[in-house]
Amino acid sequence: MLRAGEAVEVVRTDGRAVVITIDDAESAASVLAAAVSHHSPVES
Repeated sequence: MLRAGEAVEVVRTDGRAVVITIDDAESAASVLAAAVSHHSPVES
């Protein structure tokens, strides 16, 4: 499904692109930051 309005495009380290659309780009960036921190390896 495509939405009109702001979006954040992310190019992953494997070269695949993902576009995140939420009501505004700032919210999309916050969701992305939370996902990255959730999936990042924990340093000991």
